[in-house]
Amino acid sequence: MAMRRLFGVRGLSVFHRTGHQAALRDALAGFEQLNFTLKTPDPFNVEKRTLSSKATDVNLYSRSALHGNYCTIAIILAAGARHTVDIPNGVTHLDEKMAFGATLDSFRSRTQVREFLEMNGGICDCQTDQEATIFALSIKRDALKEGVQLLMETIFRPDVNLETLSDALQNVDNDLKYLKYELIRDKEILDLACQAGFRGNTIGLQRMMPEESVSKCTNAENIQIWGEHLLAHRKGSYLQSPPSYVGIGVTPDELENAVKNSIHVMENPTWGESTKEERKKYLSQWTGGFVHQNEEAVNSFSIGEEISESYFCMSWEAPSYNSKERATAHVLRALLGGGRSFESGGAGKGLTTILYRVLGSLVGQNFSAFKAFYREFEDSGIFGIYGMCQKENIKQGYQTCINVMKQLENGNFTEGQLVTAINQWTMSNMRHLEVKAQMMEDFAREALVYGHPQRPEEFYQEIAAVTKKDISTLAAKMINSSIPAISILGESSGDDSDLHQKVCMAQFNNQPLIGKQYVRIGDKVYEY
Repeated sequence: MAMRRLFGVRGLSVFHRTGHQAALRDALAGFEQLNFTLKTPDPFNVEKRTLSSKATDVNLYSRSALHGNYCTIAIILAAGARHTVDIPNGVTHLDEKMAFGATLDSFRSRTQVREFLEMNGGICDCQTDQEATIFALSIKRDALKEGVQLLMETIFRPDVNLETLSDALQNVDNDLKYLKYELIRDKEILDLACQAGFRGNTIGLQRMMPEESVSKCTNAENIQIWGEHLLAHRKGSYLQSPPSYVGIGVTPDELENAVKNSIHVMENPTWGESTKEERKKYLSQWTGGFVHQNEEAVNSFSIGEEISESYFCMSWEAPSYNSKERATAHVLRALLGGGRSFESGGAGKGLTTILYRVLGSLVGQNFSAFKAFYREFEDSGIFGIYGMCQKENIKQGYQTCINVMKQLENGNFTEGQLVTAINQWTMSNMRHLEVKAQMMEDFAREALVYGHPQRPEEFYQEIAAVTKKDISTLAAKMINSSIPAISILGESSGDDSDLHQKVCMAQFNNQPLIGKQYVRIGDKVYEY
């Protein structure tokens, strides 16, 4: 009882508010222009070096600021789904699942790789997307050379045989199955949006292996064929551009010495000498279009009432990495925001974002989620809005996407909403950079595109400079000149043969897909 009373008194003394209360939305007098003490070393200072080898030059990027006894290292290669024009869909997915398996030199099985990681407190990962492949490793600093050796071997000296291929294909199959049970299947939504927007070219080439391809790998002959495709992909793509080695929490000398120690591995790859022929360059071409993946969209491991909903997505061509409108596109995405009640993110859980408010105010239309996304690529980009609903409401969902974009085009949002979006994006990115693995990924992708990582504060200045006019101009550009790409993951309500045409007519000619829409604001209902 005495302890309870003690905590009670202490709780009152700590949390009871007394006296003048200032809402710090405005800067205090004398603190309008803040100057912070600079820490040394600069946490975002990156030094670049270049090494030459028999195979190709190698770019080294090191950020020396230390984080305890661990470091994060990665190798990024310009080899993604867009580079598989002459290879079957899904080879990059298989490439990802072959990572950190048996090699021809130091690690003869995945078990040996696992034991090495456990001994040195390491974790590893491999990611592929439309444009790049990243092999990454977090490990103790005193095992840096051995860690780089592991990365080199898993990339350039994998043991490609029937057993390792079967293991990788099983991992692909598991990945495809578990993706279906994600709370939000955003990876597949993005993949389908790219397929619809860039039909049959570059960014639209399928990254994930089709399920029917996996199901055919039941005999040695078919498995070996995929092994040949894998080696052809690595031989034709891995060293066509200089690979980038990124180290977070290591000095330039440490990274250079570790790479020099293992660079002979890169010079003697499993597939033999890499082709010297210059890789054909294919520029991305936005086509717009429609893709429908007809399957059950919502799955669950639990036993209970089945949820019968479908995902719909509408997207447009957007700024690339090198576009001056890239910052505007990021702010536009933050302004729209959206998501479910507890996953919309950002300060205040994103409850002020436009799509979240739309989700809560539409009358008579039950949407489980509305969310915006933006993904930039080297020579193009994609901006989209997706949602979840009953299949009968999919057209209403597309109409809502169009209405929202036209409101932005007309400037129907406030300066306060814009400032909130800018702050939310900036704070989210700052939190993102507190994680070494995520910082490494950002640095690696920017190094691949720009030749050097971009300093965060420089891009924050571009973000802060975005205006209402910039948002409206970009929205108008997308809605008036970009043929929409639409995709559905799940069942639809009927014949979709002319759905894309109807959506285009609604976007360009204001021919509504459905009847009038209404929103509830307070106790009143307005036409939307």
